Amino acid sequence: MNTNRNSQPENRFPIPDAIKAIYGYKVDGTDTVTDTDDSPEDIPDSSSLLTALIVVYAIILVLCPIISRVCSDLYAINLINANHGMTLEEFCEGTRYEPYEYWSAFDENGRKVGEYTTHDVGCVSIPNELHRYAEQRNATADAHCHPGYDCPFSIPDLKYFLLNYYNYGISKMYVVSPNYLYCLEITSDIDVVEIYGKYLDFISTFFEAYHDDPTYFTYQTLADGSTGYASTDAFIQIVASQFGFSFTKTPLD
Repeated sequence: MNTNRNSQPENRFPIPDAIKAIYGYKVDGTDTVTDTDDSPEDIPDSSSLLTALIVVYAIILVLCPIISRVCSDLYAINLINANHGMTLEEFCEGTRYEPYEYWSAFDENGRKVGEYTTHDVGCVSIPNELHRYAEQRNATADAHCHPGYDCPFSIPDLKYFLLNYYNYGISKMYVVSPNYLYCLEITSDIDVVEIYGKYLDFISTFFEAYHDDPTYFTYQTLADGSTGYASTDAFIQIVASQFGFSFTKTPLD
C-alpha cells in the first residue's frame, strides 16, 4: 500500500502552548503564526516621542547654566590666594602695611567675597573670573591697598572706576594706605555710557595740563624702583564734584 510522504498524520504530536507562545503561534489550537510586527501596540506614538524630546531638552537647558556656574565658581575660588579677614575693617588693618598690592570685593553688607594678589608693588591685575564671581554675589564695593605711601587713587584707578561700575556694578572703590582709607562712590543712578567718554576725557585733559603741579598729582617712586603718577586729594575732589560722586578720606588710627 502506497502512502503519501508529504501528507502528515492526523494525530501529529501536539505543540505545547508554552512553546507556541514563545514562537508566536496563536494559543487557540489553529497553530498559525501571529504577525506581531504590525500590532498597533508596538508602533511608537509620535506625540509621546516629541514630548519626551522636549522634556530632555528642557532638562538640558536647566542644567547647563547650573553646571557652567558651578565650574566657573570653582575656578574663581581656586584663584583666591589671600586672606586679610572677612570685613573691610579687617582688610584695612591687614593690608595697610603690606609690601604688595591686594584686591578684595565686598557685598552690600560689608562681607568679603574674595581676595587676590599678584605680589606686585605697583599693581594688582584681577582675573575676569574673580570679577564675575564677585558680581554673582552682589558685590557693590572693591578695595585695594597702596603699599608704602598715602595717596587716594592712581590714574589707572580713576580710569577703571566707571568701567568696573558698568561691567560689574561696583559703585564704590576703596584705597587703603598706611594712614588713610579713601573712598570714591557713585551715590545716584547715572548713564554710564553717556558719562564714560566725558569722564575719561576730563581726567586725561586735566592730567596733561596739570601733571607737573603737585597740588593735583604727585610723582611716586615705589619700593621696586618703578615710578608713576598718583592723584592728590584736591584732584579727586574736583573729579567728584564734576560728576556728582562722593569722596571721603578717613584716618585709620
